[in-house]
Amino acid sequence: MRSFARTIMLSCFVFVCAILFPLSGRAANVTVDCSGGTPGAFTSLQAAIDSLDVTGPHQITVVGSGTCNENVRIVDRQRLTIIAPNGQFITSPVGAAGDVMTISGSTGITLTLLGFRGGSRGVVINRNSEVSIHGTTIETNAAAGIRVDRNSTVVVDGLIQNNGGAGINVNDSSITVGGGTRFLNNGAAGVALRRSRGQFFGNVIQGNLNGVNILNGSSAEFDAPTTIQNNLFIGVNVLDGSSARFFGGVAPDGTPVPNVISGNPFIGLNIAGAVVMFDANQILNNGSGGQPLHAGVRVDDNSLLATVGSGDIQISNNSGPGIDATTGGNVDLTGTIVANNSGDGIRLRGNAQVAFFPPNTNIVNGNGGQAIACDSTSVFFGDPTGVAPIACHVSLDSDPPSQSQRRALMREERPEK
Repeated sequence: MRSFARTIMLSCFVFVCAILFPLSGRAANVTVDCSGGTPGAFTSLQAAIDSLDVTGPHQITVVGSGTCNENVRIVDRQRLTIIAPNGQFITSPVGAAGDVMTISGSTGITLTLLGFRGGSRGVVINRNSEVSIHGTTIETNAAAGIRVDRNSTVVVDGLIQNNGGAGINVNDSSITVGGGTRFLNNGAAGVALRRSRGQFFGNVIQGNLNGVNILNGSSAEFDAPTTIQNNLFIGVNVLDGSSARFFGGVAPDGTPVPNVISGNPFIGLNIAGAVVMFDANQILNNGSGGQPLHAGVRVDDNSLLATVGSGDIQISNNSGPGIDATTGGNVDLTGTIVANNSGDGIRLRGNAQVAFFPPNTNIVNGNGGQAIACDSTSVFFGDPTGVAPIACHVSLDSDPPSQSQRRALMREERPEK
């Protein structure tokens, strides 16, 4: 009798625990066809998501050819994959009054071949979320294509175009942009980073208001072949104490594979922070818009441009100076060609400095003005061999200690090939 009673009590305990403390989620695969053409499939992506427990792992496959017209929310979920083999789009039914998809407080979220268009923003990701978006098209949203906030981590590749704001707007978060991704004709920057970290692997950033804005202490890494070209104002802004590193590549046959910043009508690379370029990088044909500030590179406000090349870094054919350093700007060049710019090769104003570390491996020739031109407060340090004319005070004794320290740090940071 006591054994029977124990069995009843145990069964009741298990039943109550099952209600109060449900087991971790069981994997489920469900199908969505927003056109209603697949028997048994959900006709709404949100309904399919809501049918699943929050733990996963789960997979939703979107089939058919119809567009899903809904504003989708993924909140406080883990391990959810949504695949759209036919590249279906989600479109906001309320237009710019709603974001197409919001992902908040969720991890292990993967979206593959799913497109987002016609909302206020295409995808909003926030509150410590971890999201991967692959093979996407994000277009014609009123503001940003993707907005990332509040310590979130995002990996994305695909096509991000014709959005009214930035292609991707990242705040207090990190983003990795996979090879072949294109940011085209967005109404603000192709990519904007604020207090954030970004990595870019072989992308095209073209036709946006600015190419890339790296702001408010952000950091970014660009790996060849990344092309930032023909944006309406500036190719790359590195401002507010931010930093960026550009790594050129080498093809299997030994041919250099460069990052290219070209055809931006104001300035190709605008620095009020720190930028280091390693190996093949090219800054070409910028500054043609006739603006008061135009150059291949501008280094302002105690900022740094440093190059570590072997003749494979080129700053050439820009309108205005190849490099314009002002207000304490520091320029350290190794293995760099500054040639055929319409103004001076390197112009320094307001306590600016340029250093060529001996033995000189730089080439500065064919420019419309001086090879190096300084005002009375600026100075050239190092080895001027082979560079003329130099209209600048030249210090042959040593490079500034601060520059030597930066150079040592750059070499420590340089990755193995």
